[in-house]
Amino acid sequence: MQQQIIIDVSPGTYVSPQIIEDAKNLEREVYFSRLISKSALTEFEQREYANFLDEFITEDNEPVDNPFSEKQQRLMVSSLYSSWKPTASTGEPQKFFAAANVGLFSRLNPAISPVVPDIMVSLDVSTRENTAKLPRSYMTWEFGKPPEIAIEIVSNTVGGELNGKMLKCAKIGVKYYVVFDPQENLFGDILQVYELENEQYRLRNDFDLPETGLSLTLWQGNFEGFADNWLRWLNASGEMLLTADEKNVELAEKLRELGINPNEL
Repeated sequence: MQQQIIIDVSPGTYVSPQIIEDAKNLEREVYFSRLISKSALTEFEQREYANFLDEFITEDNEPVDNPFSEKQQRLMVSSLYSSWKPTASTGEPQKFFAAANVGLFSRLNPAISPVVPDIMVSLDVSTRENTAKLPRSYMTWEFGKPPEIAIEIVSNTVGGELNGKMLKCAKIGVKYYVVFDPQENLFGDILQVYELENEQYRLRNDFDLPETGLSLTLWQGNFEGFADNWLRWLNASGEMLLTADEKNVELAEKLRELGINPNEL
């Protein structure tokens, strides 16, 4: 790809290297935005776009904060895929994408760091099969939209959950921003749910996520050997979404009530 950078300044005016670099990055971003907006890419364009995506840092090999946070992320994502069956207003099943600790990119610029929610959920999404960087990242131009939900699990006071990350998610257009603060590091409430209105988050007085058919609740119980206060999903009927293991236990109990030994099946 040939690039021609033209900066119109008065003779003798100093132009910093940073301004020149920013101009180059902007032109590349515009170029690739136009490129992927086409209905079909040529073989050359596909290679060019794939090479461009290789410049994005989609994983930094940094561990999550602590075992509780890691388990909480897995609990939320796995229960969605095990038990949630969202439907559109037409009654048709809806596809969705849920992930933990995955980069959320909103700009076609590898120089801009992604937001990395602890958990994100996006409805009605599709992506190109030839994208090498997926599903290790969520690129809004590939999925066609921002995710509906971003959840942050607070483990200390320096994570930026109520400032930097929150502002970035609002700018991206994430509809619901959730802060789960089990140790009450940031405020007196363990759970806060924010809804985007006019590009700003408004604190809800409940834990509902109405445009998704989901809501949130706190559940005291045991998950993978940890007895704690966990964040859980509720479906539109108010039923808790179960993991695959929980569903198996529930099924076994019902079989025993019917006089059937599940171990003999």
